[in-house]
Amino acid sequence: MHRAHEQITEVCRDAPHGCTGLFFDAPHCFDVPMREAAFAWLTGIPMRAGRDG
Repeated sequence: MHRAHEQITEVCRDAPHGCTGLFFDAPHCFDVPMREAAFAWLTGIPMRAGRDG
């Protein structure tokens, strides 16, 4: 997973919001700490209108 994250980070290097990856010491899940981290990151990304406006 860490190697894949490095590759994705490199590809997204010039993207407006780049790539953020966090690794949790937990089994495969999407628990409260993971959700809080994900939504905190997402709230920093401005929403854009779709192609249809």
